[in-house]
Amino acid sequence: MLINEGNLIPAMPMRDALQLGLEATEKQVQQAIKHLKSEDPECVHWNDFEFDRYSSIMKHREYSGPIIDGLDCLESNELLVLILGDNGNSVFDEALNFPSKINRTIEAELSSLIGSDIVSRYSKTQKSSGFEKDSISVRVKFVTNPEHLEDIDLEGYMALVLLESSATKFCSEVVGWLKESETTLPIIYNFSERISQVTAGLSEIESSSIAASWVFAVGALKPIDQMEYLLHAMNQLFIESDYDNTNSHVRWIINEQYIHQKRNKSKSEALSSASKLSSSGHNYFRRFIEKTITLHSKAIKKVRSLILPDSFQRELNSRVARDNWFDEIISVLCTKMEEDGVLSATRSMIGLHTYFDDVSEWRGNNSDESEFEKLQRWSNNISQPKRGDLNRIFREQGKGRNLYGGSKGYQEKNNFAENAMWNGFEHETTLVKNLHPRFWPFFRSLFAITNASKYDVKAENPPLLPIHKSRMNISEISKIRKAVCNNLLNELFLDFTIDGGVLQ
Repeated sequence: MLINEGNLIPAMPMRDALQLGLEATEKQVQQAIKHLKSEDPECVHWNDFEFDRYSSIMKHREYSGPIIDGLDCLESNELLVLILGDNGNSVFDEALNFPSKINRTIEAELSSLIGSDIVSRYSKTQKSSGFEKDSISVRVKFVTNPEHLEDIDLEGYMALVLLESSATKFCSEVVGWLKESETTLPIIYNFSERISQVTAGLSEIESSSIAASWVFAVGALKPIDQMEYLLHAMNQLFIESDYDNTNSHVRWIINEQYIHQKRNKSKSEALSSASKLSSSGHNYFRRFIEKTITLHSKAIKKVRSLILPDSFQRELNSRVARDNWFDEIISVLCTKMEEDGVLSATRSMIGLHTYFDDVSEWRGNNSDESEFEKLQRWSNNISQPKRGDLNRIFREQGKGRNLYGGSKGYQEKNNFAENAMWNGFEHETTLVKNLHPRFWPFFRSLFAITNASKYDVKAENPPLLPIHKSRMNISEISKIRKAVCNNLLNELFLDFTIDGGVLQ
């Protein structure tokens, strides 16, 4: 067969660098990375594709025109993750930083990551299934032997993900099951190299009867690498909603994995480790799943708009949004200062933060005071508060940390949380209600999560709750951790409003 070398030139920088591995020169690696970042993968005819570790990268094996025109996939909003091999639960539990230790499942973590979990929780608390019907459902099933496949019906899924916890000894049975399912899936993510080798031998007709598009591994992947590829794909599909055709989707995943890998590896090592995916089938899988993902995205955005204060809708930076919301709370407090109940509670709060750390306040005659008496005396020492006093106490001292009691003495100040002096806050229906000390745990977590969105899990003032820190560690991929932070915020505010907190 004559080969058009002109068509091969664009893919050569990647192929050459991958073949040379660590022996590739700096220039060769740079050329390969530039190609990865800037060039579209090459589409090749079905019979012109060679399945191997090097020349398969940045290529898409395309169905012929008649097959593409005849493809028909059912619309669905369910995603199925099959984990093949022994000890699948424990292996991928470890790959996700052991969610089982905080009584969470792999399914729960993946559902939470793309926002489905918060939509489900909101729908249940509001007794409305409208949003939940539009969001993506993630299902995880474990297959340790071929018999388990007989109980799984592929009809009704928008995508299938194949993960491998250990060497799958029944690859041909898996592929046979796919051929017999009589269901054409919009897309299959196959991260098992062994199964990819089997599916590479399928004819166009056989392949297209199984899936409109395929994303598959062309190299051996450890479970942690498989999970990282899946997280990258889910982030692009469901969080960023930035996907076009199948081959550019794969290029994006490889590039994101390369960026992630080069933190701890040389560029050549990172490139080799990341470049293990290719694609085939219909090159525009968007047309089969766009409506489903659009509905899912709209459901997430709508629920977020109902859960979060408006300031978090206007500002993408969560720390800035948090501070803007605090300003709104203080502004409303200024307008309510003429009311006796609010004035009394505010003076008590200012008194608490003014005198609590004064050692003399706890000695001599003052040592026998009840908490109510002590707070009452502190309140009486405070004159009519002005906007400057409110800003000093709630916004400037400790950079606003008095909203959760302050960094120093937080636990001890909690002893005052049930004091009747705060009734003026409790009886409010405006943002002022949020100043009641019973919301201190919420504000403490709000500070921790919004700080972590910038400083990662290293944020220590205040520290993340253990369950929040554990979930942040689901992955070291920065975009995934950012998505987890956003989901933790959604959950935090949903619990806050259920507990009586006021958003705006």
